[in-house]
Amino acid sequence: MRWFTDEAYANDDADWDEVVAAYSAYSAHLAEIVPDLPAALAAVATDPRLDLHDGRFREVTVDREAQENVMVIDCGNLQVGYRRLTLQFDRAAVVPDNLQLLAEAIGAEFRSNHWHQGRSVTEIRVVEVDVLPGGRSILRLRLWPFHEFAIEFGALALTEEGLDARGREQAGKFVVRG
Repeated sequence: MRWFTDEAYANDDADWDEVVAAYSAYSAHLAEIVPDLPAALAAVATDPRLDLHDGRFREVTVDREAQENVMVIDCGNLQVGYRRLTLQFDRAAVVPDNLQLLAEAIGAEFRSNHWHQGRSVTEIRVVEVDVLPGGRSILRLRLWPFHEFAIEFGALALTEEGLDARGREQAGKFVVRG
């Protein structure tokens, strides 16, 4: 089930009561499925130190032949500190399989508005996880300012490295193999 829909985030006048209700329903669903999630995915979904919200991609590698995807993401905040997470997905597929659009989103640099003089890069806004049939899992990421995608996978390995501070805004690198 999709908890956070495009309609809820379509504009600045979104019905925030709907967003809050969706968040509440998703939180209840997450509490039910956490025991069924791989440990690394459960940690990403529940540990505030590993929260991907506002995370920035350093690199995403998709290996179609090996069915492996690797995402390196800088995330964190002043309360929990900053970290670089490396998520390695095995028996993985990107959904939808529009790698060109995903590459554009990850590598984007732009001025977010006419008040902002610096450049901005794509950030993760919403993270959803769920259990799929056949022992598989899914990680859905809604990106800002555009695009969303998911990774369906069989196994996930997670490593983390502490960072002194949030890095400068720099577009991510996207690599496709196979």
